[in-house]
Amino acid sequence: MILYEDYFEPNTEPYASAQEHLSEWLLLLDMLLDFCLDNKLKESAEPDKLMMKGLAVTHQEIRKYLEEPPVMRKIYSRSAMFTLQVEMALAHIAGRTNNTSALLPLRSLQKELAMDKAETLALLLAIAPQQDLKYQRIYGYLQDDIARKQPTVGLACALYSLIDDTDDSLCCRLVQDDRDFSRLMRRSAKQDSAEPNLLQPLVLCDAAYSYIVGNNILPRGLERLQLCTTGEQHLSQSFYQSFAAAYGTLLEKKESFFLYLVGNEQAAKRQLLSYCAAACKREFVCLDLRALCSLSEDEQRRVMSELCFCVSVLGMLPYLTHTDTEEAQQCITLRERVIKPLEKLSAVVVLSGSNDNCRKLLRGSCSTDIQLPLPDVSMREELWRTETAAYRLSPEVETDKLAMQHTLSADQIRRIVHAAYASALLHSDSGTIRREDILRAIAEENRTDFGNLASRVPAIYTWDNLKIDDRKKKLLQVACKRYMLRNKAQEQWNISSHNAYGNSLSILLYGPSGTGKTMAAQVIANEVGAELYRVDISQISSKYIGETEKNLSDLFDRAKSSNVLLFFDEADAIFAKRTEVSTSNDKHANSETAFLLQKMEEYNGICILATNFFGNFDEAMIRRITYSVGFERPDQAVRETLWREVLPPKVQLSPTINYPFFAEKFELSGSNIKAILYSAAYMALAEGVPLEDRHLVVALKYEYEKLGRLLQASELGLYAKYLP
Repeated sequence: MILYEDYFEPNTEPYASAQEHLSEWLLLLDMLLDFCLDNKLKESAEPDKLMMKGLAVTHQEIRKYLEEPPVMRKIYSRSAMFTLQVEMALAHIAGRTNNTSALLPLRSLQKELAMDKAETLALLLAIAPQQDLKYQRIYGYLQDDIARKQPTVGLACALYSLIDDTDDSLCCRLVQDDRDFSRLMRRSAKQDSAEPNLLQPLVLCDAAYSYIVGNNILPRGLERLQLCTTGEQHLSQSFYQSFAAAYGTLLEKKESFFLYLVGNEQAAKRQLLSYCAAACKREFVCLDLRALCSLSEDEQRRVMSELCFCVSVLGMLPYLTHTDTEEAQQCITLRERVIKPLEKLSAVVVLSGSNDNCRKLLRGSCSTDIQLPLPDVSMREELWRTETAAYRLSPEVETDKLAMQHTLSADQIRRIVHAAYASALLHSDSGTIRREDILRAIAEENRTDFGNLASRVPAIYTWDNLKIDDRKKKLLQVACKRYMLRNKAQEQWNISSHNAYGNSLSILLYGPSGTGKTMAAQVIANEVGAELYRVDISQISSKYIGETEKNLSDLFDRAKSSNVLLFFDEADAIFAKRTEVSTSNDKHANSETAFLLQKMEEYNGICILATNFFGNFDEAMIRRITYSVGFERPDQAVRETLWREVLPPKVQLSPTINYPFFAEKFELSGSNIKAILYSAAYMALAEGVPLEDRHLVVALKYEYEKLGRLLQASELGLYAKYLP
């Protein structure tokens, strides 16, 4: 005889803990299971073969089934006396629960999900095996299948029939996905098959079990967002506040919505969500979709069951990371198994990614993109100071200038400083970080694969190497300062508010070949601390309509996030003067030029154009160029300086070289002089002697032949004897 007092001590005191509360509910479950076991043992035809239960069906079992009238064929017989004992147990638990003011997770779940007695019993059946493995053997015996160690819907219905009337609707209620109770259970691929409802297993989510027993540990596959603990800010305070306010408003509406945080600034995203969590007084639960895709189907469903419980029951805020899936089939799978279940919960979901692939996941869902603004100049200054505080810096490293010149995120600045320190260790024992270490690290951070559209040009020259008129050099320096101050001017004056094209900067360098236009482009890149890329005009231009514009869009899209300078050498090939439209070719050529000008004006960087034919540019095009600088052939004084200074200091030179003679007699461009000097230097090196006048004469003759010009012996005077 199963009696209430055999299981429960007479006690009306409040529960001392959540575990004590759960333990008494499990005592109620023990009463029901003991009653069923007792009945099953009595009904067994062969008690000595109980160990075979579930493995074999005996003749006696079938005979007993056939002899019993159909109306009596129930799994377990109802007993009024036992029902009374169960009601006394329920009253005992209810009394102590009502006297307890402390948090009881199981009670909270019953209220939150409006669970009835049948659902509570099903929940207890699922909890029990995690408290004691003996229940698995009991379940296998009662269900006539020792391999079926998990409780089923059929077992829950059978036990409930002992204490109350039941019908077929109970079975359906326990397996319906749209009921609140289903949030507690873990679903598998097998459950989506044609298996009967009565055989559906009742498997509790790990997150639900942890909550019920008072653990604060998330199940595998999920993790809490690690909140930022420092006072360091990566974004403006106004952005934090506006985002948190908008997020809170969406939560209050209790409608499904997806917020896609675009970009690679993980630290800024984490700080933003930390601020949001503090404002909402809730926690973010993170799911890595890249890791999820590597799991089996059953594991994916398990993780999603856990996530849905955390969101719908615990009130946690979902945050999906690494959403940039490339495969179409994977995208479809994630939409079915992740996005749609979250939509049913009416959750506000934050996603993190860096490209357009995430938008495929959200197709058909209510969503919006949020581009995180990069830190402003003052924030970048603070970030540079903070990140470099632990290192020794060369005096030439000025963090305030770095902040003004380079628009970088907090993550990028951190990586750049670490890379610069590693580079410094390779160059000096002290590990002092030099300006070139910083610039090299910035270049690596911003390096973009332009394919065959553009190639990198090393920026090795400085203002001292550029031998041009001081007035023109001053103009180039003004252009550099304008570029370096663009961010400060925008933040302090909002200078682009009256300029439809933003902070674009373009420089046209024109003049004869070999006068220093390419060197000037390298000097500009060196001064502003940015990478220089020469655009391959042959790869940009195409005879097919629309292809040139497509290539230009691709070029500027890649350059947009790289902080690089684009150098259009021989720009007249693509910036040809627009003509009257007389044929379709004229119309096509004009549209290409207009499109390129539009892309240059939209580009928030420097575009440098070089041409030998200034006359090929019409006035309308020149008007849209920011600065125009003309280059001329060097005069005698500049030529003499070039003859003396072009070669590196380590090259051995004869003290008798007559630089004034060569500068006066031969009107050559800077590039011609450089070619002659380098050719002569290799001749001297081959002979193992210092560079002399005779080497220069031979190299001069070769340069003239290359130019298609004739070098007269009379021009060389006394040096004619060195002609080959």
